[in-house]
Amino acid sequence: MTEDALTLTSATLTLIERAHDSLLIGYAAESATARHRAAQVAALRGAAAVVAARDVHGRQSRLGPVSLWDLLARLTPELAEWARHFALVTRRLPLVDTGRVRVSVREADDLLRDAEAFLARAELVVGMPARLDPVPGLAPVRSA
Repeated sequence: MTEDALTLTSATLTLIERAHDSLLIGYAAESATARHRAAQVAALRGAAAVVAARDVHGRQSRLGPVSLWDLLARLTPELAEWARHFALVTRRLPLVDTGRVRVSVREADDLLRDAEAFLARAELVVGMPARLDPVPGLAPVRSA
C-alpha cells in the first residue's frame, strides 16, 4: 500500500468518525435548529468521505466547480437519491441559519435519522463494516 493510499484511508476514516460525532451532537441538541444543523453536517461529512474514497486522484475536481452532492451522485450512482435529498436540504440551510425559515422538531428529528441512515450506507459503500453502536435517545427540545 502506498503512502497516498494510507493518507486517503486515514482521511476517509476521519471524515466518517467526525460524521458520527456530528450525529451525537444532533442527538444531544436541545433545539430543533441545532439538531437540524448537526444532521446536515453529519451528512456532508459522510458524503465527503465517500468522495474522498472514490475520487482517489481528484479527477472529478478537474471538471470545474461542482457541489459535493452532484459529485457524490456522479461518483456513486447508488447514493444519487440520497444526494438529491441532501442537496435540497443544503439549499435551505442559509435560510434556516438566518432564522428566515423555522425548522420543526419533527423535521429536525427526521433529518437526523436520514443522516444516520445515509452514513450507514456511505460506510458500506466505502467498504467499512456496519456499526453496531446503540442509537442514543434524543434530548428533549426546549423550543422549536
